[in-house]
Amino acid sequence: MTAADLSVKERLSRLVTMPDLPPGARTEVARLIKRLDARLRVTLLGSDQGEKSRLVSAFCDDLPVFALPRMATLQITHAPEPLARAMGPDGTWCDLQDPEPAAWPVDAVMVALGRPEELFRRITLLDVVADPSPEDLVAASQWAAPQTDVAIWCSAVFDDSDGAIWDRVPDELTDHARLALTGPDSAARQAQLAEVVQGEFRAVIPVSQDAGGPSALIASVLEDAERAIKARIDRAEAVLARYEPTDKPVAPIRDRADAPASDTTAEVDGEAPQDAAKPSAASAGVKDENLAEHAETLGAVIGLLRETGQSLLWDRRRGGSLTAEAVIESCSAVLGDVSVLVADLDDVADPRLAFLSDAVLEAEGMVVLLELEAGPGPAIEAVTLLLQLRRDFEARLAA
Repeated sequence: MTAADLSVKERLSRLVTMPDLPPGARTEVARLIKRLDARLRVTLLGSDQGEKSRLVSAFCDDLPVFALPRMATLQITHAPEPLARAMGPDGTWCDLQDPEPAAWPVDAVMVALGRPEELFRRITLLDVVADPSPEDLVAASQWAAPQTDVAIWCSAVFDDSDGAIWDRVPDELTDHARLALTGPDSAARQAQLAEVVQGEFRAVIPVSQDAGGPSALIASVLEDAERAIKARIDRAEAVLARYEPTDKPVAPIRDRADAPASDTTAEVDGEAPQDAAKPSAASAGVKDENLAEHAETLGAVIGLLRETGQSLLWDRRRGGSLTAEAVIESCSAVLGDVSVLVADLDDVADPRLAFLSDAVLEAEGMVVLLELEAGPGPAIEAVTLLLQLRRDFEARLAA
């Protein structure tokens, strides 16, 4: 069986068992295998529990949870057949013989549902129930933040009281948030409210029946899930291209067809990106023998970050042909290449290399999140991330 006959996950699983795979690369491949199965984590927040329950029902093919007076937070994942578990006030879990909402214990504080809908292969859904007081809603958002990728705040008006609560939620919840506009005539109020909350939410989406119900909101969430999946697949393909055995020659990283070339960017203020010199110990800022033998790899890392960052930054400043999405994809690709290079250095005992490995991993996670956003702002942020990573690492090497 050839690599072409296998899925990306199967190819990674085969690669991680190969005895000659470098230790650092093995760690990265194992991490990727786990990440490929990760689903986008969506959380419903807000004081209008009735409308939030209606949204849960829409995600779950009309499961009648909206008809229940409940104080149980719901956590929904995929399962071949409907199933349910409930956590009581004492923190113990029990399996429910009947997964239908009417059979849920009235004193349950959390119910974990398994649902067969296809969309739950790509997302998980958390409906956080809290008392409507500002303090409890803020506390609920703080509890939900570490397990949330996309937050959805449900409100009919998003007035000053809602705004005061939203100002206090953790910053990570606001990065990719949507405002689900509930209540009658929400479509008519969408444009006006979008101006009021501009910058607070990625989108204001009406979910009332006159606006077509929650279908647009669900489609928006699934679009984010597809982007996240694509980013993980692209990262995995970069690792496979580097390490997977093949009968065909693998092009060097700098010869990748999709890598930004310095000659594709027009001059800005009379200057254009310069061709990189051959990496050397001096150009990589290496001053001690412990790292000198790895100067070529370190120079390649710094060169990739510098050249790509400068080229993309100049393109954005001159209003070039690259879209914001293409810029972020290029940043993601070069971080993937850098991560592969850094994996080769995992057996070198030096805290500066540990810093680089951790910093690249963190940057990859940030770029994945930026891919979920729209507009030029995230693109500039991604480019700045590359340049800052290069500056930080150069400073560490020179220390």
